[in-house]
Amino acid sequence: MSASGLACVGESKGSPLRDLVDGRIVVRGRGKVWHNSVRDGLRGDLDAAATEPYKVVGVQCVRGDEQNTATPDVTVFDPRELDFFEAAWVPVGKVALVVEVVSPVSRHTGYAP
Repeated sequence: MSASGLACVGESKGSPLRDLVDGRIVVRGRGKVWHNSVRDGLRGDLDAAATEPYKVVGVQCVRGDEQNTATPDVTVFDPRELDFFEAAWVPVGKVALVVEVVSPVSRHTGYAP
């Protein structure tokens, strides 16, 4: 399996999330209850506000290129021309908005300034 494939592999329950940043695997911890509550609230609000053709997903891999993938907390994207049932990631060109909830874990792994 390539490193870019590894970064988008579905995680099993309890395993850490992994992203590929500049060709390096970055492991980050699981979100706390507060973090997940904020993420889910934002996702619900964005989903309610989304207009066609946009879709809203949580914790979905976004791929910039072979060296860079990320798994933001929420992603708003245009699903047109994507194989919705087979896509392992959202191409960055299809992304309208990504949300990363800033928490001590995300600050530690470089997701926030």
